[in-house]
Parts: sequence; structure tokens; C-alpha cells
Amino acid sequence: MRSVPSNQQNGHAAPQSSRDGRSADKEKEHLKMTKNCLLPKSRSWTASTTSHGPTSPMSTGGIALLLSVQQHKFDGILTIGKVVYIFDLVVFVTLVALITTRFIRQPRKLWVSLTHPSEGLMFPTFWLCIPTIVGGMVQYGVPVTGLWLVTVTEVIFCERQLTVQSMTPSWLLPIFPVMLSGTIASLISPTLSPTRLPAVLVAGLTFQGLGFWTSLLMYSIWMVRLMQDGLPDLNLRPGMFIAVGPPSFTGLALIGMARSLPVDHGYFVEHPAGVDYLQVAALVFAIFI
Repeated sequence: MRSVPSNQQNGHAAPQSSRDGRSADKEKEHLKMTKNCLLPKSRSWTASTTSHGPTSPMSTGGIALLLSVQQHKFDGILTIGKVVYIFDLVVFVTLVALITTRFIRQPRKLWVSLTHPSEGLMFPTFWLCIPTIVGGMVQYGVPVTGLWLVTVTEVIFCERQLTVQSMTPSWLLPIFPVMLSGTIASLISPTLSPTRLPAVLVAGLTFQGLGFWTSLLMYSIWMVRLMQDGLPDLNLRPGMFIAVGPPSFTGLALIGMARSLPVDHGYFVEHPAGVDYLQVAALVFAIFI
């Protein structure tokens, strides 16, 4: 019986292995191209999240606060508010993790981000998220936890020239954390003792006034910019709504702090009518601005 050469026995195996090798190379090349395509997009998305991401939990926390202070309540509104507040916490933690990851992987981007003409102005929005989180903590947490959370709330108390042509209402953001001290004071004041309440109200009113009058100075620059150069670019126009924040927060803070005035403590013991006068004055001024 004739023996068949080994090269003839494996005549079909060699082409098959070569085809498998080529398909594996093509698959690796495809994965490499997919990675190269997705990596720039992921970096772009992370950079966008860093610059504008903190505005999302800021707005979500505001919605949770509004649900907690509604006068006409129905069954389940507090549950809805708690769900929104928990979602706000999840979004905040996720964004902080993403931003931290970006700057750990690219440390040089931190200084570039802070000194960027538009992205640097978004840095204070991180601190704007804190008042909404603290306010939600007081509204949803204090009633079910106890005095220890009240004690926690008591404890909470780059060189670049910008031209008028580049002015946007985002310039107001650096003063927002100071101004929102009044908003925090109006939120936590109902839970404080009469002995601690006056100091919180005075500090809140002081910083709220500082932020409001500073924003008025910025409004004049904003009007000059609109008169000279018209509306900003399309991607910057949504930021124009930031200008309505200071008077709105000021009116809310004044009304809230006036409602928390201690009727049976200090000056108001001998002048109980002063509470009514101040509450009316706060309401009128809030409507006026």
C-alpha cells in the first residue's frame, strides 16, 4: 500500500490555518480602529462633563427642594421629592467620580480647565450643588434622623483678564456660593434653637445681601455687552437664564428668614409686632426685585 506524503495529507489544513490567521488579524485591526474612534469621543464627553456637568445636580437638587416646600401637598409628594433627591445624590457622586478620574489621568488638564475663559467659570457650580444637597438633607433627613443632623448643618456655616466682549451671566457664578448662604440659613433656621437662630439669620442676611448687590454690578456690565456686541453665541445663550438667579434666591431667602424670626426671644419679646413688619417688608422687597 502506497504511503501518502505528509504535505499531501495536510494539503487542506495549511490554507485553512492561513485563513484563520488573516481573520484574527482583521478582527484585531477592527477592535483597534473601534478603540481609536471611541477614545476621543469618551475624552470629549468627559471634558464636557467636567465643564458643564455640575449644573445637572444643581438643577435636580433645586427641584427636590421645591417639592419639599410646596404649600398644597398631596399624598406621595414627599416620596417623589425623596426619589428626586436620591437621584440628585447619585448624579452628583457620579459626576465627581468622572471629573476626578479625568484629572487623575490627565493632571495638566486641571490647570487648563481652571484658567479656561468659559470652562473656569463653571467651577463654582460644584459649590452651588452643595446648598441644594444640604437643603435636601434638612428637608428630608432631619425629620427622620434626629438632632445629630441638625448639629451637622450648624457646622456648615487664576489670574486672567476678561473683556466686556466675553462677558456672560456666568460671571455671576463665583458669587453664588456666598449669596446662597442666605438660602441655606432660611432652610435650616426652622430647625435651630432660639439661642443659635439670631447668629444664623444675621450671617445669612449679610452674605445674601453681598451676593445680591454684587450681582447688580455685574448686570451693568452685561447690559453694556448686549448693547455693544449683541447676543452671545448660540452655545452660550442658555447661560443667560443665570441672570434671574440672584433676585430669585434673594427673595426666597428673605421670605424664609423672616418666617423663622423668634417671636418669643430677645428683641421681639418686647416688640412682637416687629416680626409682622419684617415679614411684610421681606415679602414686598421680594416682589419688588
